[in-house]
Amino acid sequence: MDIAALKSYVCLLKEIELDGKRIDSLRRELDTMTPMAGAVSDVVTHGKRGKKPLKTSVIHGLTDSTKINRKRARLQMRILLMRQHQAEQKKRVAAVERFIDSLDDDQFRLIVKLRCMGRADRLRTWEEVAAEMGEGYSAEAVRKYYSRKVSHLSH
Repeated sequence: MDIAALKSYVCLLKEIELDGKRIDSLRRELDTMTPMAGAVSDVVTHGKRGKKPLKTSVIHGLTDSTKINRKRARLQMRILLMRQHQAEQKKRVAAVERFIDSLDDDQFRLIVKLRCMGRADRLRTWEEVAAEMGEGYSAEAVRKYYSRKVSHLSH
């Protein structure tokens, strides 16, 4: 595990979130589609005498749902592939989190967690990290400490 994976952590979280929204959207689309096969029936007449039919019959059949079933299959395949991709991304996120937890320097580990793991939509600002760490930490000091440790890790 290297620092590049750490930098991609927030992107992975955002991608997982977007995939989840897309899967939900496809699921809703699938739910609104008509049933896979539908039975239809109709009443037909066999000739007429005046306005009265001579005989009536009920005929039964199945609707032609070929196009809908093909679309349903394509949507289900897309959902399956997106879930597989999402599972792979979650494995990568777990690996990055294990890397973060394995960092020896307590202060650096806290800074990384606050900076990267604090929000799923973006990195926290250095001001937010410094404020979260408490009194005695400035945004510039936290940023410099992080930069030094990152450059040390990448070599």
